[in-house]
Amino acid sequence: VTIMYMLVGVLVEVVGVIASSEKEGMTVSFVASRLREKMDTMGHSPDAPITKYAMHDIICEPEVGQMLTAVNVDVVVLMDSLDMQYEDLAKQGGHMTFEKMVDLVLNGRGSNFATVRDTKEVLRILKTLVRASTTEIEKKLSQEFGQIAASLNMLQEAADGGDGDQDMDVSLLEADMLMIEEDGIEAGKEEEEEGELKVEEVM
Repeated sequence: VTIMYMLVGVLVEVVGVIASSEKEGMTVSFVASRLREKMDTMGHSPDAPITKYAMHDIICEPEVGQMLTAVNVDVVVLMDSLDMQYEDLAKQGGHMTFEKMVDLVLNGRGSNFATVRDTKEVLRILKTLVRASTTEIEKKLSQEFGQIAASLNMLQEAADGGDGDQDMDVSLLEADMLMIEEDGIEAGKEEEEEGELKVEEVM
């Protein structure tokens, strides 16, 4: 009896694996056929390399978006990852094919198990977002320091020319520096909020 129960358990497990494989095959076939039909309708050849603009155009189609949502694909995350996907292809000297597009779309399903590759991809995306935010902040700080330097030069010129208008120049300089500091704080907060929103969208 025990052996019979073990065999029944193994049989149930095998049937479950086969059912999952069949379901996955049907999903892949459904998504591929619908994407191929939509590309033909929009004038994009499935056999030709797919540009980033064409990819964006296809995914933004309402019918495609509904179909992807039906198979549990996160369309927002998929759109955000397009730039990096095409950057990787450019570094490798390749191009986006129809098969790669289907694989990319199906990898964006929320029901997929997370792998080490997915973790590395998330970390790479986070690093890219942080690097972009840091570059923008450094650019703004450089501009603000340039304004401060210009104000200091004006103050020095006023001091060299005479002390009559020095008090007024100092007041103007203090006002300019206060405005620059407030603008820098607000810009930093905006960049931080945008970075957090992007990270939340990625996660």
